[in-house]
Amino acid sequence: MRKGFQGKTCAYCGELGISSTSDHVIPRQFVPKNLRANLPQVPACAACNNAKSADEHYLATVLPLGGNHLASSATLELDVPRRLAKNRRLHRELAASQTDIWLNLGGGIESTIGFSIEADRVLRYARWMIQGLHAHHWEPVPKGTWVGAGVLTPAGQKFHLGFMNMGGLRLRGDIGDGLFSYAARRSFEKPYISAWWLRLFGGVMLGGDPNVPGFASPDLFGLIGPRPIPELFADVR
Repeated sequence: MRKGFQGKTCAYCGELGISSTSDHVIPRQFVPKNLRANLPQVPACAACNNAKSADEHYLATVLPLGGNHLASSATLELDVPRRLAKNRRLHRELAASQTDIWLNLGGGIESTIGFSIEADRVLRYARWMIQGLHAHHWEPVPKGTWVGAGVLTPAGQKFHLGFMNMGGLRLRGDIGDGLFSYAARRSFEKPYISAWWLRLFGGVMLGGDPNVPGFASPDLFGLIGPRPIPELFADVR
């Protein structure tokens, strides 16, 4: 680890001077070796680094199952079976939850296979990814600032689209030729306020809200601001 990452503000909890290590915002295990050049790194404290890593080990196994990218397909064939072989319990849980689902994708109703996953870990990682990218491109999110992430409700989509179309500092990034994509809009007047768009593994379809049957989205959205707005986000299961 480079010394430049020690004693800095943690990109995830916002504590000043607490970082003891560097963290890859997009973990190396998510990305094939030939696409790992210049992965974003940020300062992190030991507690945040360990907690994030625990979720990443789980997500590295389950998210490629729903990936929509050539690199994700390769990971599914080569890495996921090996990871499942080391975690028999997760293998059994995924197999038991497998079901046929019908999705309304705008152009019609389509059938596909779905799995139940620990959605809270996906959304928590999305928040970490937003905080890490914010720190990498701009500066750490101040401690105590609200960071929300998830699949948007219809009302949330209108709110988020309006924010993204407002004036502000723009950001767009791509890692792994579309394996991970993101965009953001940061307010000029209040730089601690920003809106984010994320797409993981080329577009993992997330849904399961009983109030919106048949709805799923390949996109995750995030907001950073002074107060929580949880009603913008749909339930994910």
